[in-house]
Amino acid sequence: MRTILFLYFSIILSPVFSQQKKAEIPIGSRAWQKKWASFEPGKWMMKTEVSNGEYREFLDALKSAGKEEEYEFFYPDTAGWKRNKEGNDAYVSYYFSHPSFKNYPVVNITHAAAYDYCMWLNEEYKKLKEKPYGNVEFRLPAHDEWMLAARSGKGDDRIYPWNGMYLRNNKNQNLCNYRSDEARDDLSAGLNDKAFVTAPINSFFPNEIGLYNMSGNVAEMIADIGIAVGGSYYDSGENVRVNSRKNYAKSAPDVGFRVIMVKIED
Repeated sequence: MRTILFLYFSIILSPVFSQQKKAEIPIGSRAWQKKWASFEPGKWMMKTEVSNGEYREFLDALKSAGKEEEYEFFYPDTAGWKRNKEGNDAYVSYYFSHPSFKNYPVVNITHAAAYDYCMWLNEEYKKLKEKPYGNVEFRLPAHDEWMLAARSGKGDDRIYPWNGMYLRNNKNQNLCNYRSDEARDDLSAGLNDKAFVTAPINSFFPNEIGLYNMSGNVAEMIADIGIAVGGSYYDSGENVRVNSRKNYAKSAPDVGFRVIMVKIED
């Protein structure tokens, strides 16, 4: 059932995404600058999780530089999809490489790969003649930085990024990508309103400063190795809270990452 649905959505989505098939947003461009939200003076969080398309750009740069071993080492372990109940050959074969999933969060990568992606961003930014944010560095966020950004820079103890207690709004729409009790019992059912597994990186509703999917979709790596926060499509509503955290020992189909940008002294 899931394989049929996967192929159906791939066919339906392909024309839409093929119309958007352009070069990735150049670092330093106005569009790129809009990808960041300030949550504390001198600190910005990427509004979305890093996508397959953005991560492929990093891999392409490694390949172009002749770094074949690094390319192979940092390539996603696509077989990881088989480690979750809904995993199947379609996701293994197409999730990372198919154009229809360009705007979906990259998963099945290691903490070392996420770290190296940040280092690559640093090098690319240094090449710019005009640096829109001045001197900054890119890295994975610390746990407290991530939670502050999820709470829109507010020093409160809100449970979810939207500052409410419920997972649906007054239109009965899910506010994030998580696993409902019905979907947990019936894997042929969709996990929520918009996705069977992950959803596009700009899905659902952003928090007050414009950050998407700080709860659910994919749990996000932080600077501490082996810890991912915010919960994922595979977790229940109780486990996609701002303070939710999970341990991971290796790459996983429900763990991705986003990047923080921090001002450094000239």
